[in-house]
Amino acid sequence: MLGTRGLPATHGGVERAVEELSARLAARGHEVTVFCRKSYCPERLSRHRGVTLRYLPSVPTKHLEAATHTLLAALSSALRSFDIVHIHSIGPALFTPIPRMARKRVVVTVHALDWGRRKWGFMAKRALRAGAWTAIHLADATIAVSKASQRYLHAAHGLSPIYIPNGVNVAPPGDLPDSDPPYLLFLGRLVPEKKVDDLVSAFKDQPATARLVIAGDGYFSDRHVAMLHRLASGDSRITFAGAVYGDRKEELLAGAAALVNPSELEGHPIAVLEALSHGVPVLASDIEAHREILECEGAPSHLGMVFRAGDREDLRHKLMEAVQLGNDPASRERRRSFVASEYGWDRITEATEAVYRTLLPAAAETREASRISC
Repeated sequence: MLGTRGLPATHGGVERAVEELSARLAARGHEVTVFCRKSYCPERLSRHRGVTLRYLPSVPTKHLEAATHTLLAALSSALRSFDIVHIHSIGPALFTPIPRMARKRVVVTVHALDWGRRKWGFMAKRALRAGAWTAIHLADATIAVSKASQRYLHAAHGLSPIYIPNGVNVAPPGDLPDSDPPYLLFLGRLVPEKKVDDLVSAFKDQPATARLVIAGDGYFSDRHVAMLHRLASGDSRITFAGAVYGDRKEELLAGAAALVNPSELEGHPIAVLEALSHGVPVLASDIEAHREILECEGAPSHLGMVFRAGDREDLRHKLMEAVQLGNDPASRERRRSFVASEYGWDRITEATEAVYRTLLPAAAETREASRISC
């Protein structure tokens, strides 16, 4: 697997998805290697959760970090005895031809339509669109993690990728949050498309009956992060918790009155699934990626609510409603049961493994223990 920053995953939905998928494939008896960026992985473990980790350098700039690392990983994967090369995200998908020329079977997962991110200029957006074309036309199989992306790629290219969503580890039942006053939680990277500035502005107009915890850090977005701190200055109810991982992240999720995700661009937001896995309701912008989860057929009522994306006034009106969403034990259990049935990682791993097996020649299928090297 390549196109990710590396393991163990800290921030980044793609990294969390790659960790959970690769670990479960390894537990099912397959030989899995993940290519990691040296700058992302200070520990330099040789293995993590049964997965082999290989480290390669990258040029640490906004435009070159992913490209240089993926180029090296693609070249390395072409020279190794992998059955499957699984590339994550449409930028890295540009390097699909390299392992293909070495007769590797290539799978690309489209995590988001990344050209919509504000940090990219004209040429970078063109390159990302080219990556989407490559993913659809040159990979042996293409996976989309959201139905919205699946529909877009089919309309744009005439070919429909396979829909396999991201997943989540469902948290065990816990005590009801007793934070007084209650807090709303944002969890994610502090980058412009997440629209945390809208959230801060809308929250500052609220009466002092709740708090706002913003958990996350920037990614080549120092000026934006500084602007958010200036915007929140003077309001003691707003806390910047920084990047949170492990037990601290789980504690924040479990204790929140609601998760708020005002983003204008998402692929398949793992933070939303993580909140629901704790039974926590969600207030999110009405982009397709959010509605796909919160309003899907068969979903229980009170998963959460949406507001008009980019509309600070609508967000302001609904913030306090979000605090009042059902936080009783029955409502929380319905949310947990929903994500467990729809977005459990074991189910998603089985679906991904099935894609791999359709690509393997008969000789690979008869290998000892039917192991796949990816």
